[in-house]
Amino acid sequence: MYTGAVLAVAIGAASTVLWETLNQGGAEELPDETLVALARFEWVAWGALIPWVFALMVGAASIAILRSGVLPTWIGWFGVVVALLHVIGTMWVFTEDDESFLAIIQFIALAIGPIWNLAVAIMMVRGDERTITLVDQSERFVEDRVGV
Repeated sequence: MYTGAVLAVAIGAASTVLWETLNQGGAEELPDETLVALARFEWVAWGALIPWVFALMVGAASIAILRSGVLPTWIGWFGVVVALLHVIGTMWVFTEDDESFLAIIQFIALAIGPIWNLAVAIMMVRGDERTITLVDQSERFVEDRVGV
């Protein structure tokens, strides 16, 4: 999950630095073809790469939730749906039609992703009895294996 966060920051920073450099006066000397290529780079970076990274983060966490049972399974399945919507929705970049069905799917994924994050955060803060029991069991497992 941390890998996805690092990738999101790196991709976002690269794209932002690129456009800020052009805004500082570098665009006047560049040919139109270069500006079009840079615009397509930004299109792909924000339209496809960032959602793939979101899918990686949400998907990995959801699989961990489903396998461990540390949070309710509905949160895990909801995260799987969000991750799949991100993966499917990124295909709108290749159609170059920002009003297509795939773009709508991407918009829905970007809209419900924060809802999943909020649900996970609330459940982690609440920490019901099942979560506490699983943490205690994992600590005992480590103690048995390591001998601490």
